Amino acid sequence: MADQADGIERALWAALRALEERVSLAERMAARAREHSHTHLMRRFEETVRENKQHADVLKEVLLKNNSTELLRTMEAEEKEASALQG
Repeated sequence: MADQADGIERALWAALRALEERVSLAERMAARAREHSHTHLMRRFEETVRENKQHADVLKEVLLKNNSTELLRTMEAEEKEASALQG
């Protein structure tokens, strides 16, 4: 079960990196379209930026919440183990 959870977490981090790369590329493409007065293309790339940033924000929230939850679980388990050794 832990191996599966680790695999899912790695996949989510990879998805986040891919979204961030897409944001970066779309920002560059929007800037280039703006420089060449391609307003329609610029707007499409800017929309891509917004959408991908939203998706990335959701993934970040899930991943950071998961990491915080996992850290708390680990700390609680360590405290229980320490209590059991003392008592």
